[in-house]
Amino acid sequence: MIGASPRRKEDPRLIMGDGVYTGDVDLRRMVYMAVLRSPYPHARIVNIDASQALADPRVLGVLTGEEVRDRCKDQFPLNRVSDGTKVKRSWPMAVDAAKYEGEPVAVVVADSSSAPRGRSRPGVPPDREHLAGRAHGRVVGGGHPARG
Repeated sequence: MIGASPRRKEDPRLIMGDGVYTGDVDLRRMVYMAVLRSPYPHARIVNIDASQALADPRVLGVLTGEEVRDRCKDQFPLNRVSDGTKVKRSWPMAVDAAKYEGEPVAVVVADSSSAPRGRSRPGVPPDREHLAGRAHGRVVGGGHPARG
């Protein structure tokens, strides 16, 4: 009926607190991953120092976009519609430069959910050079992420 609220079968379970979320899952030998994302919409990655994260005994490894590029044969296809369609290809993490705010820059894998995050971010401080970008046809940024 138009305008009527549909009755959803999952609501009672969620309202009563019986929902199961990924944070509730605890498997034997489970590992956790935290993604370090670029805070800038356009930034050159100068260096990623993983030594702080790797010094934590709970950290199993750190992976950067550069390492993905070095280990994989080719970029990954994006949005394949059908065979024969021209498809854009990209790396799953930023390599050399972040092209948008929130683009993955590195991942930290650990045997504890608290280890990859450290205080509030994964323990992988990248050196970045913030670059000017374009928004709505005008140049923005260029030295400080708060300027626009």
